[in-house]
Amino acid sequence: FQQIVDMEFPRLVYYAEKQQDRKERISRQIIECLAAATSTAYTHRALEDLTEQPSEEIVNIVMVPRVDPRCSAVTQRGKTFIPLFTWGHFKSFLLHCKMMMNPSLPPGREPLLPDQQEFIRESTRETNPDIFLQNHMYRRTIGGDGDGVTIMPFIDAVESIDNPRTIEMFEVLDALVALFTEEVMAGFLNDGCIPQDTADAVNKIVKGITDEDYRSPEQDVLKEAYIRVLQQLSKDYQGRDDVIITFEHCAYESLQKDEAFNTLFPKGSVFHEQLDIDGDVAETIIETPTGPHYKIIYSSHIALGHNNTTHQRVKAVKRTIASMALNNDAGILSDKDFTNEVDIYRSFLMNWFGLDGSENDVRGTFYGARDAAVGVGLCNPHFGRAGTQMTANMIGNGITQQAVIFLRTFLKQDRFNALLTCCGKPTSRDNLSPLDNPLQRVRWDQERRREYYQRNREDRLAYSRQYYQDNREDCLAYSRQYYQDNREDCLAYSRQY
Repeated sequence: FQQIVDMEFPRLVYYAEKQQDRKERISRQIIECLAAATSTAYTHRALEDLTEQPSEEIVNIVMVPRVDPRCSAVTQRGKTFIPLFTWGHFKSFLLHCKMMMNPSLPPGREPLLPDQQEFIRESTRETNPDIFLQNHMYRRTIGGDGDGVTIMPFIDAVESIDNPRTIEMFEVLDALVALFTEEVMAGFLNDGCIPQDTADAVNKIVKGITDEDYRSPEQDVLKEAYIRVLQQLSKDYQGRDDVIITFEHCAYESLQKDEAFNTLFPKGSVFHEQLDIDGDVAETIIETPTGPHYKIIYSSHIALGHNNTTHQRVKAVKRTIASMALNNDAGILSDKDFTNEVDIYRSFLMNWFGLDGSENDVRGTFYGARDAAVGVGLCNPHFGRAGTQMTANMIGNGITQQAVIFLRTFLKQDRFNALLTCCGKPTSRDNLSPLDNPLQRVRWDQERRREYYQRNREDRLAYSRQYYQDNREDCLAYSRQYYQDNREDCLAYSRQY
């Protein structure tokens, strides 16, 4: 088996942290091959899935382009890379609270207590050290720290704390805290009751919460933030020929139309372009007279992130490979890492396109293909642990997993219990929600089923009566046959009853 595992299968190239997943996949494929071989209907599909070679189309997509020597020369001088991204989203704020010792909060907010941070850590699923996919893919394109190269912590032009969704959720928090006064909470902790007017006001607030966790700042806000951050970075690293600041092409296009462009990139700056295999610009290098220098890249998140078209993903793969080829030529991305990354993208395309599939006829599953290509703790559709969504649903349809974890963290335990009680689910220190105690999921699910049955009892009985009338002979025949097949069990049950 180990000899088989050590073989090279172009379709089964996994990210380094997921080699165990690759072994399990190979095991399943071998079992399928053995089972298929014993069947007269064996079509070799199971074997092809394991041993398939990339199509000519995929080979052309992952083909390494020629590296521009001028781009390589500037990149080679880089020893410190500073990634500047556009904006941090609401999830980034929660992860910031989870992973940082002293996370930044809006002005006037009390710092998070240890038990609040502990709750975020326990209630959320495993988080990759790179925090999110964009940063993860960026570091893989550069090659990570080492060999004299330092990648600084990423910077968001608009920090997650200033994201519109984060601001909205803090406004909701303040409104709820104002309703849960000391008097209201004293009564709740004493007898579990909430005044009706308070409960009505709480439900009105909850109904106004949307499910839009990923909300972008306004374009003018983004541009102003980009200019401000770039100006500060340019000042901080003035004269540093070994510093390269990277930012995204969408921001670069916006800056080109602003008068600050000539200030950021002074006279004498030289612009170089690295092309992808199609001859389109994959990366722009701005070589300033004294440093720092700039890399303008397309987001590698497009290839593996959400909500992109097939053409956009394929183009992003070509651009990413061009950027990696440049970094490899400059000596900051090793030959081994570069080859492995190209193999991962090739495998991703093979699994995504599927057997006999193509860019115009995708037959595989994107999410299944992506899972093998990214690190552990990235792109998980469930942010919270088991029980999070069940708790969110009891509050309201607009409450996402991220929103409910935010409310539980900042309202703290007792106020959050009061919130659930206002929403029709009495909760207390002795009767916690599944968010705090996942073991409660079974009880909550049973209660939900009972409530549904009671609420729809007459409809269910009417349906049963109508079904019996329409299928009387079949029902009687089934009952007689069941009794004959299980006569002894039926008699034993009757005697016991």
